[in-house]
Amino acid sequence: MGECSAYLRGGCVAEDLMAQWTSKDGADCVGAFKVVNTPPAVMGQWFSIVAGVWGPSQDFARYYPMLEQVGNSFSIRTGYARAYIAAGLQNLRALQQQTARSIASLNYAREDLQRGWEDRQARKDYAESKWDDYRRGNSYWISDLEGGRVYHTDTWGTRDTLTGDYYEGGGYTYTNFEGQNPRWATENMREVSSYELEHGGPPR
Repeated sequence: MGECSAYLRGGCVAEDLMAQWTSKDGADCVGAFKVVNTPPAVMGQWFSIVAGVWGPSQDFARYYPMLEQVGNSFSIRTGYARAYIAAGLQNLRALQQQTARSIASLNYAREDLQRGWEDRQARKDYAESKWDDYRRGNSYWISDLEGGRVYHTDTWGTRDTLTGDYYEGGGYTYTNFEGQNPRWATENMREVSSYELEHGGPPR
């Protein structure tokens, strides 16, 4: 056990096992095995070694001296074993990084789809708001002469949304689409939709 701990750089547990079984060819077999286990390391991996000799039950006693000699010749290349474990851990880290990149790419694709859906929905809402304004006989106008003041027109007149003043007549109808400023007759104001007023402009 001390030699095991020295080779494997830590505590270990070793057990001797005897096993009997019937092979796939129907022969009765017997074997003697030694199993060595170390506790899980930081990464949670067990390290196990199984070594032993086996043979047909009826001939095992006759072949045992030779099998014992073969078994005693077994040795572990600890350097190879450590390199093998290190390579496994490195591969595990690479797989974890690849998985993280895949998840990040999936999240980006999901966010891109969400942004695309939101943009389409915004354009749909924009188009519907313009149609709803026309259907209701309402519209909104921006006066550049008055620093961006907003006027709201309907079929009966025009209202200053800042002061509440209402100017009857000359409002928007399907046949009257001039947007004339009620205070500055020389200005034809810029029309905007209710969506643009609420969101600060048209969608992207």
